Amino acid sequence: MAINTNKPLSGGTGSVTTGSKVGATGSAGASQSSDIQTVLQALKDVSIINDFQPFSRADTPKMTGRTLITISADRKEAVDAAIDVVNQLDNKLIVGS
Repeated sequence: MAINTNKPLSGGTGSVTTGSKVGATGSAGASQSSDIQTVLQALKDVSIINDFQPFSRADTPKMTGRTLITISADRKEAVDAAIDVVNQLDNKLIVGS
């Protein structure tokens, strides 16, 4: 999986990390950073989330070109929903590979 999620236990901030998975081929290992940011911008435009911010992260032995994207909203449920939506990008791409 090229997306790792971090849902908040409480409050309105969560995150997703994406990058290229080492050893994976096709879309199953590709970073979805730009796709995630496109979806999050749409959610921001309709006021489901307040904001999102991408940050570059160091490579790990399992993932290169990592991007951490924090997501903020007034409610925990809105962040959970945003994370669930962007996680579907990964599920769709893996099924299609």
